[in-house]
Amino acid sequence: MKKIKNARDKITDNEVLRSYDKYKNYLSELQIYEEYGSASIFGKINIFKLSSLYKRSGFDVNDRKDLETRFQKFSAKVEQVKQKDPNVDLRDIRTQKGRNIVSDIIYETQNDKRIKPADLEAVSVVENFALYIALEQVDEKVKDKKRVLEEYEIKEEEFDEAEKSFRRYQQSGIIDVYDEIMQMNQGQAPSKIVHYAAGTLELRPSEAKRDLTVMQILKGNGTINNSKDKLYNVYNVSQAVIDNIMKDPGLTPEEKNKKISELELMEYQRVLKNVEEANRKQNTDRYKIARENDQKEIS
Repeated sequence: MKKIKNARDKITDNEVLRSYDKYKNYLSELQIYEEYGSASIFGKINIFKLSSLYKRSGFDVNDRKDLETRFQKFSAKVEQVKQKDPNVDLRDIRTQKGRNIVSDIIYETQNDKRIKPADLEAVSVVENFALYIALEQVDEKVKDKKRVLEEYEIKEEEFDEAEKSFRRYQQSGIIDVYDEIMQMNQGQAPSKIVHYAAGTLELRPSEAKRDLTVMQILKGNGTINNSKDKLYNVYNVSQAVIDNIMKDPGLTPEEKNKKISELELMEYQRVLKNVEEANRKQNTDRYKIARENDQKEIS
């Protein structure tokens, strides 16, 4: 699949940049693992070959003992994942399941106790840009499927899986929930690319919009194009609540996202009600005017 040229330079958020670098380091180490061979964890390691592979990928190879330990740890973790699911795609972060797996490996092998699946959501929006753009173009009858597969170098099975994911998203009711927030907030529906990205990548539309903004894809009228997303914070749901919902094994990805989106709508309605009540008590529109001015700053 084609990638965005100079994608790293387009990311405007330091935390997303950090996660992006972590993921790229993970991919490099996965490539080393695949080239060296999984059997290495059971026998004596050829440290010269291993050092050469790491050096070629841009890693520090000054301490060979640490390098050997690092590789053994990475190999053991990958083998553990593959034993549970022999067909797992260790490069795929398009789905919630994939982000869970990859973030867990990064957590264990890069000594990063802060990394979590949600940190890879924005990275997924970066890495899979061609996929949801292609789906939008086919769905909106701009181009046909054969053309986008060739143009964006997408495998047909990748496209088909992404399309299935988007259809589930359409049927879940998430679009109506999020569009209601946008209509109340900005008087218009969001850019279609928000829903194509969210549906393709099993994200909430609020997350997809924020991540597309971080990549500087969304700009202009009716969109937010700075990293201090004040409007988003108006209906921000507690991260602890989001984490608990995302961990619920009894819910599908779409059910999780709809449940959180509904909480976002309730939070927005609560804030809006408080603003209107303050205006009523003060017999003035100054709160309303302040809120409208605040929105203009970020539009």
